[in-house]
Amino acid sequence: MFLPAFASMFWSSKWRLKTDWVEKHYLKAYKFYTSKKYDSCIPELDKVLEHPNANKDLELLKAECYSNLGNSDMAYRIYKKYFESIDISILSASDYWAPKASAIELLVNKKDFDLALVIAQSLPEEKFNGFDFSLWKNHMKGMCFLGKDQYEVALECFKTAVGRKRSMNYPYIDCHYFISFIYAKLGKKGLAKKKFQRVYAADPTYKNVSDFMDAIESDSRLNISLL
Repeated sequence: MFLPAFASMFWSSKWRLKTDWVEKHYLKAYKFYTSKKYDSCIPELDKVLEHPNANKDLELLKAECYSNLGNSDMAYRIYKKYFESIDISILSASDYWAPKASAIELLVNKKDFDLALVIAQSLPEEKFNGFDFSLWKNHMKGMCFLGKDQYEVALECFKTAVGRKRSMNYPYIDCHYFISFIYAKLGKKGLAKKKFQRVYAADPTYKNVSDFMDAIESDSRLNISLL
């Protein structure tokens, strides 16, 4: 959703290195990237990154390529190395939104909640061109705190993300889903049931909402795979 806009700035002239051999590999990487030949793009990016003055942010595009190829382990290692080696506060909140969001999603999937949360905290809050950054930031923070079993804090993040909006599009429905789950974990089963019913009404096939409804009705222990 966000990656093309981020990637495009690397293919603009201001990012190009003027060394001939680097330029050659840079242009090849651009060609392969735009044609979605990510397996061919990666070695070309590696050649560019060999240059001592290469922009290390190209590592983020390499991680994206691995992710698009289904190699989440390699993408995770690249994101982790990059974000642990840089002062995240110096990265433009809006320009780096896309790779940060992709990294957070992958880090949460890998249960690396601490680093995911650090990145999530650096996301912008404002609305821009009709896009609500605060919604996504609080959704991602909620996922991080939920993964760390900090239910009360996660609950507040999801509630802030939803606000007064009645939309049940993603990620709103996801926020309501996890609000329901947290209520159930906190023993507030009446509130949990009410929220789950709202999710179920919007999409009865969403995740395992039916199983949760049954568990609440039968007073069974709730078990969930977050990912």
